[in-house]
Amino acid sequence: MYSKIDPALNEWIEHKSLYLQKEYKGEEVRSINYVTEKGNKYQIWLTPSKRNIVKITVWDYKKNKVVFEVENRFIQSSLNECISIINSWDFVML
Repeated sequence: MYSKIDPALNEWIEHKSLYLQKEYKGEEVRSINYVTEKGNKYQIWLTPSKRNIVKITVWDYKKNKVVFEVENRFIQSSLNECISIINSWDFVML
């Protein structure tokens, strides 16, 4: 299920020095817990949806959430966009 996105995802994870969670409650997943310098926690997760399309969701564990559906070849740029979104949310958090 994740074989088409794992190469680009793993490269991005390694470059950013992040941890990729690949299993949750016995199910295969692709999830990144991102903690900012302020200590605020966010989650990014990826779900292959259709042929060569992946759904990428970023949220703040509260109310803010953004969902992208992109071609597999845009995974890394979309993940970079997720980090930009997180930084904008983190900026306005008290």
